[in-house]
Amino acid sequence: MPARASTRTARPSSSTTTTLSRKSTADTTTTSAITNGDVQEPPPSKLRVQITRIFADAQHTTASHRKLVNNLRRIQEGCCYESPTSDGTEEEHFNEEIDRCILRLMGVKKSESVGDRIVRFLGLFLKHAGEKDHALNGDTSTDEDLLSDTPTSRLTSRILSTLLPLLTSKEKQVRYRSTQLLSHIINSVDSIDDDLFQSLRLGLLKRLRDKESMVRVQAVLGLGRLAGNEAEDDPNEDESDLDNNDYDSKGGLLERLLKVLSNDPSADVRRSLLLNLPLTPMTLPSLLERARDQDASTRRALYSRLLPALGDFRHLSLSMREKLLRWGLRDRDENVRKAAGRLFREYWIEDCAGTHAAPIITTEENTGNKDKATTKETTPPNFDALLELLERIDIVNAGAEDGVGLEAMLLFWEGRPDYRDAVTFDTSFWEHLSAEAAFMVRSFNHFCRRYDHQKQQGGNGNGNGGGRYEILLEEKMPEVTRFAFYMERYILRLVDVRKKENEKTQKGDESSMMDIDNDNNDEHDTVELEFIVEQLLHIAQLLDYSDEVGRRKMFALMRETLATPELPDEATKLVVELLKMLCGADSSEREFCGVVLEAVAEVHDSLVPEDGENNDKNQGPGQEEEDDSFHSARSEISGESNGVASSYASGGKKGGFSNTKRQRKTSEETVKAGGGADQDEDDEERKAIRQIIVNMKCLHIAQCMLENVEGALQDNGHLVSMLNNLVVPAVRSHEAPLRERGLLCLGLCCLLDKTLAQENLTLFLHCFNKGHSALQIYALHILSDILITHGSSILDSQGGGDHQQQQPGPNHKAIYKVFTKALKQPFHTNTTTGSPSSDYGSDLTKQREVQSASCTALCKLMLRGIFTDEDLLKALVIAYFDPDTAGNLTLRQALSYFLPVYCHSRIENLQRMVVVAVPVLRHLMLIQENRDEDEDDEDVGIERGGKETMVGLAVVAGHLVEWTDVRRLVGGDGKEETSVMMMGGHVALARNVLERLCSGGCQREEKKILASMLGKLFVPTTLPSHLPNHNNSQNNNNSEEEGADSELIEKIHTLATRVVEEKNLLPDAVSRNAASKLLTAIEKLLDAFEQRDRERRKNSVEDKNKQQREKKKKEDGEEDEGTSAGNDTLIDQTEHDQEEELKNGRKRRSSVKMETEIAADELQAAAAAGDDTITTTAHLTSILEDEDDTVLSTSTIKKSSSRRRNMRESESLLDDLLADDDDEGEELEAEEQDESVSESVANTQSQLSQLDDEEEEEL
Repeated sequence: MPARASTRTARPSSSTTTTLSRKSTADTTTTSAITNGDVQEPPPSKLRVQITRIFADAQHTTASHRKLVNNLRRIQEGCCYESPTSDGTEEEHFNEEIDRCILRLMGVKKSESVGDRIVRFLGLFLKHAGEKDHALNGDTSTDEDLLSDTPTSRLTSRILSTLLPLLTSKEKQVRYRSTQLLSHIINSVDSIDDDLFQSLRLGLLKRLRDKESMVRVQAVLGLGRLAGNEAEDDPNEDESDLDNNDYDSKGGLLERLLKVLSNDPSADVRRSLLLNLPLTPMTLPSLLERARDQDASTRRALYSRLLPALGDFRHLSLSMREKLLRWGLRDRDENVRKAAGRLFREYWIEDCAGTHAAPIITTEENTGNKDKATTKETTPPNFDALLELLERIDIVNAGAEDGVGLEAMLLFWEGRPDYRDAVTFDTSFWEHLSAEAAFMVRSFNHFCRRYDHQKQQGGNGNGNGGGRYEILLEEKMPEVTRFAFYMERYILRLVDVRKKENEKTQKGDESSMMDIDNDNNDEHDTVELEFIVEQLLHIAQLLDYSDEVGRRKMFALMRETLATPELPDEATKLVVELLKMLCGADSSEREFCGVVLEAVAEVHDSLVPEDGENNDKNQGPGQEEEDDSFHSARSEISGESNGVASSYASGGKKGGFSNTKRQRKTSEETVKAGGGADQDEDDEERKAIRQIIVNMKCLHIAQCMLENVEGALQDNGHLVSMLNNLVVPAVRSHEAPLRERGLLCLGLCCLLDKTLAQENLTLFLHCFNKGHSALQIYALHILSDILITHGSSILDSQGGGDHQQQQPGPNHKAIYKVFTKALKQPFHTNTTTGSPSSDYGSDLTKQREVQSASCTALCKLMLRGIFTDEDLLKALVIAYFDPDTAGNLTLRQALSYFLPVYCHSRIENLQRMVVVAVPVLRHLMLIQENRDEDEDDEDVGIERGGKETMVGLAVVAGHLVEWTDVRRLVGGDGKEETSVMMMGGHVALARNVLERLCSGGCQREEKKILASMLGKLFVPTTLPSHLPNHNNSQNNNNSEEEGADSELIEKIHTLATRVVEEKNLLPDAVSRNAASKLLTAIEKLLDAFEQRDRERRKNSVEDKNKQQREKKKKEDGEEDEGTSAGNDTLIDQTEHDQEEELKNGRKRRSSVKMETEIAADELQAAAAAGDDTITTTAHLTSILEDEDDTVLSTSTIKKSSSRRRNMRESESLLDDLLADDDDEGEELEAEEQDESVSESVANTQSQLSQLDDEEEEEL
């Protein structure tokens, strides 16, 4: 077989290497420099031709790699085992040729796929050759410390020794290919020499800090394999060559890789480490943290590759399971959400079903389809496994309102149609509900209802979506009446358990508390029962109540359940919402409020009288005073009592509790709270606590009712009665829990009436200024809701006079002060010692909660345009960058969304950011200077809660530049972009920055930051083509705005020129270059303004001339009409006269001829007679003169007619010359044409005058 390879036609090695080099153009010079420089290579040998031919074939495709590996192995065996010489020269020549081909690979770029094919070929050959060597030598030793000496091991050592020096090459392609080949060999072979192992470890560790991310990726691929031998590392190894700035030289390899996993800026590096680090208890937490990685591909790799390969998910802690589900299912990337849902419904359910082997899934790595994954091998539906899965993720907590359990189960039902079709809910299922089973039913019902609702909204009426799951629900779910009976059973169980718990608690019998489970072996504990009832209420909210019998049954059950004192708060909220739905849209809110308030009265009556049998004899003298403090406060309500519901103090008798019932409850509660002198202190405390519980329950029901009411407070007598008899006394109570719950109810009432809100603003401001953290948060929420509901006009006061005008009220400035104070929460310390108090951690958390609440409220108010104050915007921007808020992640997250949305939503908001940008930068610079001064002060660091690193000012400047960029504005129609859009963003910011640079107090560091901002500003060099041309008022406004823009540009030009020319204003050449760049852009913009002004002047002159011409043409047109008519009449008359003259001339000439002939005859006769000869001659002469006059008059008329025609032609020529002037555009050309027209007019007039003179002379 080796002979076959030798019988092939030999090709020169230059042609083979050229094939490889042709695939990597532009690297020939680098490759030759790496291998032999300018040294002339010897002639190719037969062995070289064979090896290079194999490498040339291997670089084309990977399909023939297995065959080529066998061919190369046969050549190796022929050189090593079948060589005629025993000195090893053939093996040395073989290794040398392999080494030579590898060096040719080093210069191939990453983009060339031939390099990757050669790397894979080498790895495959070394692995195959190593296995063959072990088989030939019969090596069955399991001792990994012993490395057998084989031809392949020697070849591997030679290759690694050759590649190690290339790791520090200056060429990035060489570093990449050498690191890639090293890592691939490490992952292909089973053992490496110890000396090479340490050298490889050290060299690859250095490549972890390479500036090229592609090199770091290959380094971590190799180090991931070496990390498994961490225990064999020598703790005393010499690593002085390593730079200790980034890594601890005493730390192990695994710790360093974990640091790279958390801190490397390249997502490819982090993803490679995620998939190649060993899964150990030490690495698992760091690997799972990549679920919050910035890169979506890395997060998806965790859910689609790492977690499925992890094995049984039950080895993870409960909190980690919940976090992984929450992070994955609520990820902002759709592919990550799909991967997390597939992990839950395909892998975790199989683990619970007992199939620990993962199902065969056609993933995107196999098919290339990232969205579709089909399960080929899964177990049949197993609902015990599903219930276990819900238990493993703690569904009692994960199924809460903000939990992730519902999202996970909705994806489960969507992706597992086999479970969806196989599920059944029979009678035994409903009678023995567990928390997991109840949640399973709730999620199934929710999925079917919502999915059909979405299909109906999408217009899918073909039966494929809409209605299909409704039919499935009808088959599997009971009807409403039966479901109401099931729900009633579990509600009664819950009430019974809670009653027993309350009784045991009140009696203090701890031993009897332990017997509850023994008495109710088939029941669940209280928490599970509460959860089951809540899930049943969720199901009831989505049922179809078209059946009137079922609706009435459910309404009666909810009405009775709401009046149950033992009902938990969350269940109470759901019951009130269900009652609102059952009342229907046709009924008024008055009926709903009446039903709820009746339940409140029953709750008040059912709890208090239990211990009120001896009310008369136990009534103490202080009962009336206590009664007035809570239940009879209506008589004392006035406008001066902190503004609590003063407008409705007189309406307390409408639809509320009766006076008799209220007096009875008051006496009973007073006995419980005040107590007589014969009662002990325990009874008094128990009764006081019971009284608080009663009123807290009533207030909670009222709060839930107010959250579902939208009508006006004045139109609902039940609400007015509830306000005066329940809410106002709670606000005036001495008990803090009652005051807080009453404050919430009062705030909800203020949302229903503007007058009530205005009267109680002072109360809410007082609660913020004097209350604790929780009360401050309540006050902030109430104030923001009031402002959003009623608008900022609620802060204004009416002015006097006939025409009342809105003026800023006294609360306007107070509300601004409240939000600013909350946003700048100070760090409280012990005033006596100056050190943090003992409750510093809890106080800091509460202060951050207040700060976050204030920030969120301010963001909402400013986005709605209710607050437009620039100082508030400045405070928000400073809070975003302030290092003291680094630990407040809620605030940072809210502001990271708010600031860009606020600036890019409206041009007015962007202009406000332009105004505050430079002051914000200055303030942050002062903060940084103060922190630098206090860097060594330990007390200050402790007082601030730890030293937080402040973000660089260059980053702050970059954010400010991005937020003030008008090109990022959304929602604009592009019609009003001349001045507002162009001059309101970076152009105005450039003026503010230049003014700050030219001011006296600007320091060097601040100048550098400001100058860097100048280089990033967008200054348009051309003006928009749209020029408004509307009515005169709009034109005047546009002209005023454009004049202001011109002044702004001229001012910026002056400031920029000063900054560039005065060298002391800018600290370095980079800053001056940025200013010069801005100056160049401003000059171009000035040129554009001047060009626009010239065009406008030209257009105005042309418009004026055109108007004048149109006016003159109009006037000339009227004259021309009369003149042309007169001229035509005159010409016609002249022609007629001419014809008459000609006719008369002919007649006269004929008569003259006749007379002449007669005279001639007479003359002849006279001559013959000899007398009167002279008289006859004179008569003949006169006849001839008359004939000449006739001929002269005819010629004169013809000349006059021709002159008039010439005059008309001259006038038309003049009109044509004037009309030609309209087509000219430039001023100079217009003036020249005016001169030529004037000359033409003068020439024409002179010609006309000459014609007139000639005519006069002729006449």
